[in-house]
Amino acid sequence: MKDIKIKKIIRTNRRTISLHIDDDTNLIVRAPEFASQHDIYSVVQRHSIWVKRTREKVNKRRIERKEEDKNKKDKILYLGEYYPLILKNDRKTDDSVFVFNSSDIIKNYKNMDIPPDYPLQFKDAQFYLDESYINRKAEILTNWYKSMAFFVINERVKICSIEYGISFAKIRITGAKTRWGSCFKRDLNFTYRLVMAPIFIIDYVVTHELIHILFKNHSKCYWEKVVEVMPDYKERRRWLKENGYKLEV
Repeated sequence: MKDIKIKKIIRTNRRTISLHIDDDTNLIVRAPEFASQHDIYSVVQRHSIWVKRTREKVNKRRIERKEEDKNKKDKILYLGEYYPLILKNDRKTDDSVFVFNSSDIIKNYKNMDIPPDYPLQFKDAQFYLDESYINRKAEILTNWYKSMAFFVINERVKICSIEYGISFAKIRITGAKTRWGSCFKRDLNFTYRLVMAPIFIIDYVVTHELIHILFKNHSKCYWEKVVEVMPDYKERRRWLKENGYKLEV
Protein backbone atom coordinates (compact mmCIF):
# COMPACT_ATOMS: atom_id res chain seq x y z
CA MET A 1 0.00 0.00 0.00
CA LYS A 2 2.88 2.36 0.79
CA ASP A 3 4.09 2.25 -2.81
CA ILE A 4 0.98 4.16 -3.84
CA LYS A 5 1.83 7.78 -3.17
CA ILE A 6 -0.99 10.24 -2.56
CA LYS A 7 -0.11 13.67 -3.89
CA LYS A 8 -2.91 15.55 -2.18
CA ILE A 9 -5.90 14.93 0.08
CA ILE A 10 -8.75 17.41 -0.30
CA ARG A 11 -11.24 17.38 2.54
CA THR A 12 -14.68 18.85 1.90
CA ASN A 13 -18.25 18.51 3.10
CA ARG A 14 -18.87 15.32 1.15
CA ARG A 15 -19.97 11.81 2.10
CA THR A 16 -17.70 9.56 0.08
CA ILE A 17 -14.02 9.15 -0.75
CA SER A 18 -13.09 9.53 -4.41
CA LEU A 19 -9.82 9.02 -6.28
CA HIS A 20 -8.55 11.06 -9.21
CA ILE A 21 -5.41 10.77 -11.34
CA ASP A 22 -4.37 14.16 -12.71
CA ASP A 23 -2.56 14.89 -15.97
CA ASP A 24 0.81 14.40 -14.25
CA THR A 25 -0.24 10.92 -13.00
CA ASN A 26 -0.55 12.20 -9.42
CA LEU A 27 -3.15 10.59 -7.17
CA ILE A 28 -5.58 13.15 -5.74
CA VAL A 29 -7.99 12.02 -3.02
CA ARG A 30 -11.19 13.85 -2.13
CA ALA A 31 -12.54 12.85 1.26
CA PRO A 32 -15.11 13.87 3.89
CA GLU A 33 -13.91 16.05 6.75
CA PHE A 34 -14.44 13.17 9.18
CA ALA A 35 -12.57 10.49 7.18
CA SER A 36 -9.52 9.08 8.98
CA GLN A 37 -6.16 8.36 7.36
CA HIS A 38 -6.92 4.66 7.77
CA ASP A 39 -10.22 5.05 5.89
CA ILE A 40 -8.50 6.90 3.07
CA TYR A 41 -5.63 4.45 2.66
CA SER A 42 -8.04 1.52 2.84
CA VAL A 43 -9.92 2.91 -0.16
CA VAL A 44 -6.66 3.51 -2.01
CA GLN A 45 -5.56 -0.05 -1.31
CA ARG A 46 -8.85 -1.52 -2.55
CA HIS A 47 -8.49 0.43 -5.77
CA SER A 48 -4.75 -0.11 -6.22
CA ILE A 49 -5.22 -1.91 -9.54
CA TRP A 50 -7.40 0.94 -10.82
CA VAL A 51 -4.77 3.47 -9.73
CA LYS A 52 -2.01 1.57 -11.54
CA ARG A 53 -4.00 1.11 -14.76
CA THR A 54 -5.24 4.70 -14.79
CA ARG A 55 -1.73 6.04 -14.29
CA GLU A 56 -0.56 3.95 -17.23
CA LYS A 57 -3.40 5.29 -19.39
CA VAL A 58 -2.67 8.89 -18.40
CA ASN A 59 1.04 8.46 -19.09
CA LYS A 60 0.28 6.91 -22.48
CA ARG A 61 -2.01 9.82 -23.24
CA ARG A 62 0.76 12.27 -22.32
CA ILE A 63 3.10 10.62 -24.81
CA GLU A 64 0.40 10.66 -27.50
CA ARG A 65 -0.34 14.29 -26.73
CA LYS A 66 3.30 15.29 -27.23
CA GLU A 67 3.30 13.52 -30.59
CA GLU A 68 0.04 15.19 -31.60
CA ASP A 69 1.38 18.57 -30.52
CA LYS A 70 4.26 18.12 -32.94
CA ASN A 71 1.91 17.22 -35.78
CA LYS A 72 -0.59 20.01 -35.00
CA LYS A 73 1.96 22.72 -34.21
CA ASP A 74 0.86 24.99 -37.04
CA LYS A 75 -2.85 24.17 -36.88
CA ILE A 76 -5.82 25.40 -34.86
CA LEU A 77 -8.67 23.21 -33.63
CA TYR A 78 -12.17 24.56 -34.18
CA LEU A 79 -15.48 22.66 -34.03
CA GLY A 80 -13.71 19.32 -34.20
CA GLU A 81 -11.44 20.04 -37.16
CA TYR A 82 -7.86 21.24 -37.48
CA TYR A 83 -7.24 24.19 -39.76
CA PRO A 84 -3.84 25.46 -40.95
CA LEU A 85 -2.42 28.58 -39.32
CA ILE A 86 -0.77 31.02 -41.69
CA LEU A 87 1.34 33.94 -40.48
CA LYS A 88 0.85 37.27 -42.23
CA ASN A 89 2.97 40.39 -42.15
CA ASP A 90 0.62 43.22 -42.97
CA ARG A 91 0.00 45.04 -39.66
CA LYS A 92 1.87 47.26 -37.26
CA THR A 93 2.67 46.04 -33.78
CA ASP A 94 0.13 47.13 -31.19
CA ASP A 95 0.36 46.42 -27.47
CA SER A 96 -3.37 46.74 -26.86
CA VAL A 97 -5.46 43.76 -25.76
CA PHE A 98 -7.97 42.78 -28.41
CA VAL A 99 -11.52 42.01 -27.32
CA PHE A 100 -14.61 41.84 -29.50
CA ASN A 101 -18.27 41.20 -28.89
CA SER A 102 -20.26 38.22 -30.08
CA SER A 103 -22.60 40.68 -31.80
CA ASP A 104 -19.84 41.16 -34.36
CA ILE A 105 -20.22 37.55 -35.47
CA ILE A 106 -22.50 36.48 -38.30
CA LYS A 107 -24.68 33.37 -38.17
CA ASN A 108 -22.41 30.86 -39.84
CA TYR A 109 -20.26 28.53 -37.73
CA LYS A 110 -17.76 27.89 -40.50
CA ASN A 111 -17.47 31.41 -41.92
CA MET A 112 -17.75 33.96 -39.15
CA ASP A 113 -17.09 37.65 -39.56
CA ILE A 114 -14.95 39.24 -36.87
CA PRO A 115 -13.63 42.80 -36.65
CA PRO A 116 -11.18 43.34 -39.54
CA ASP A 117 -8.58 44.79 -37.16
CA TYR A 118 -8.43 41.67 -34.99
CA PRO A 119 -5.04 39.97 -35.54
CA LEU A 120 -6.56 36.49 -35.95
CA GLN A 121 -8.84 35.87 -38.91
CA PHE A 122 -10.58 32.69 -40.09
CA LYS A 123 -11.32 32.66 -43.81
CA ASP A 124 -11.63 29.97 -46.46
CA ALA A 125 -10.93 27.18 -43.92
CA GLN A 126 -7.65 28.78 -42.86
CA PHE A 127 -6.53 30.85 -39.90
CA TYR A 128 -4.45 33.96 -40.49
CA LEU A 129 -2.40 35.50 -37.68
CA ASP A 130 -0.46 38.74 -37.88
CA GLU A 131 3.07 37.53 -37.22
CA SER A 132 3.84 40.57 -35.05
CA TYR A 133 1.48 39.01 -32.47
CA ILE A 134 3.01 35.54 -32.50
CA ASN A 135 4.18 35.93 -28.88
CA ARG A 136 0.57 36.59 -27.85
CA LYS A 137 -0.91 33.75 -29.88
CA ALA A 138 -2.43 31.96 -26.86
CA GLU A 139 -4.07 35.14 -25.55
CA ILE A 140 -5.45 36.12 -28.95
CA LEU A 141 -6.69 32.62 -29.73
CA THR A 142 -8.33 32.34 -26.31
CA ASN A 143 -10.24 35.60 -26.85
CA TRP A 144 -11.28 34.37 -30.30
CA TYR A 145 -12.49 31.05 -28.87
CA LYS A 146 -14.46 32.80 -26.13
CA SER A 147 -16.38 34.93 -28.59
CA MET A 148 -17.04 32.00 -30.91
CA ALA A 149 -18.18 29.93 -27.93
CA PHE A 150 -20.61 32.63 -26.85
CA PHE A 151 -22.33 32.51 -30.22
CA VAL A 152 -22.12 28.79 -31.01
CA ILE A 153 -23.12 27.52 -27.56
CA ASN A 154 -25.97 30.03 -27.27
CA GLU A 155 -27.32 28.76 -30.58
CA ARG A 156 -27.02 25.11 -29.58
CA VAL A 157 -28.70 25.71 -26.21
CA LYS A 158 -31.60 27.48 -27.89
CA ILE A 159 -32.03 24.67 -30.42
CA CYS A 160 -31.86 21.91 -27.79
CA SER A 161 -34.07 23.72 -25.28
CA ILE A 162 -36.81 24.15 -27.88
CA GLU A 163 -36.50 20.51 -28.96
CA TYR A 164 -36.66 19.23 -25.37
CA GLY A 165 -39.20 21.75 -24.14
CA ILE A 166 -36.90 22.93 -21.33
CA SER A 167 -36.57 26.64 -20.63
CA PHE A 168 -33.44 28.23 -19.17
CA ALA A 169 -32.65 31.64 -17.68
CA LYS A 170 -29.21 32.65 -18.94
CA ILE A 171 -25.97 31.30 -20.34
CA ARG A 172 -22.46 32.17 -19.23
CA ILE A 173 -19.20 31.26 -20.95
CA THR A 174 -16.39 30.51 -18.49
CA GLY A 175 -12.70 29.72 -18.55
CA ALA A 176 -13.16 26.50 -16.57
CA LYS A 177 -10.43 23.93 -17.13
CA THR A 178 -11.89 20.94 -15.29
CA ARG A 179 -15.62 21.25 -15.96
CA TRP A 180 -17.31 21.31 -19.34
CA GLY A 181 -20.51 22.75 -17.96
CA SER A 182 -22.62 23.29 -14.89
CA CYS A 183 -26.18 24.18 -13.97
CA PHE A 184 -27.42 26.33 -11.09
CA LYS A 185 -31.17 26.69 -10.87
CA ARG A 186 -31.96 27.64 -14.49
CA ASP A 187 -28.61 29.25 -15.27
CA LEU A 188 -26.17 27.35 -17.49
CA ASN A 189 -22.38 27.67 -17.54
CA PHE A 190 -20.08 26.30 -20.24
CA THR A 191 -16.33 26.48 -20.73
CA TYR A 192 -15.19 28.22 -23.92
CA ARG A 193 -13.03 25.17 -24.68
CA LEU A 194 -16.13 23.37 -25.94
CA VAL A 195 -15.99 25.37 -29.15
CA MET A 196 -12.99 23.27 -30.14
CA ALA A 197 -15.16 20.13 -30.07
CA PRO A 198 -17.50 18.87 -32.82
CA ILE A 199 -21.09 20.11 -32.69
CA PHE A 200 -22.38 16.69 -31.63
CA ILE A 201 -20.16 16.88 -28.54
CA ILE A 202 -21.26 20.42 -27.74
CA ASP A 203 -24.84 19.17 -27.98
CA TYR A 204 -24.05 16.38 -25.52
CA VAL A 205 -22.74 18.80 -22.87
CA VAL A 206 -25.62 21.19 -23.53
CA THR A 207 -28.10 18.32 -23.14
CA HIS A 208 -26.39 17.13 -19.96
CA GLU A 209 -26.81 20.55 -18.34
CA LEU A 210 -30.30 21.25 -19.67
CA ILE A 211 -31.59 18.02 -18.13
CA HIS A 212 -30.17 19.17 -14.81
CA ILE A 213 -32.78 21.91 -14.84
CA LEU A 214 -35.32 19.12 -14.42
CA PHE A 215 -33.25 16.81 -12.21
CA LYS A 216 -30.59 18.33 -9.96
CA ASN A 217 -28.58 15.13 -9.48
CA HIS A 218 -27.60 12.11 -11.54
CA SER A 219 -30.57 10.05 -10.45
CA LYS A 220 -32.17 7.22 -12.38
CA CYS A 221 -34.82 9.65 -13.62
CA TYR A 222 -32.09 11.99 -14.83
CA TRP A 223 -30.36 9.36 -16.96
CA GLU A 224 -33.67 8.05 -18.27
CA LYS A 225 -34.42 11.54 -19.56
CA VAL A 226 -30.97 11.83 -21.12
CA VAL A 227 -31.47 8.51 -22.93
CA GLU A 228 -34.88 9.66 -24.10
CA VAL A 229 -33.58 12.78 -25.81
CA MET A 230 -30.10 11.50 -26.74
CA PRO A 231 -29.95 7.68 -27.07
CA ASP A 232 -26.27 7.72 -28.10
CA TYR A 233 -25.08 9.89 -25.21
CA LYS A 234 -22.64 7.20 -24.02
CA GLU A 235 -20.73 7.32 -27.30
CA ARG A 236 -20.56 11.11 -27.10
CA ARG A 237 -19.46 10.98 -23.48
CA ARG A 238 -16.77 8.45 -24.38
CA TRP A 239 -15.49 10.74 -27.14
CA LEU A 240 -15.21 13.63 -24.68
CA LYS A 241 -13.44 11.47 -22.11
CA GLU A 242 -10.92 10.20 -24.66
CA ASN A 243 -10.38 13.46 -26.54
CA GLY A 244 -11.08 16.14 -23.96
CA TYR A 245 -7.38 16.75 -23.38
CA LYS A 246 -7.11 18.06 -26.96
CA LEU A 247 -9.47 20.93 -26.22
CA GLU A 248 -6.85 23.26 -24.81
CA VAL A 249 -5.11 26.37 -26.08
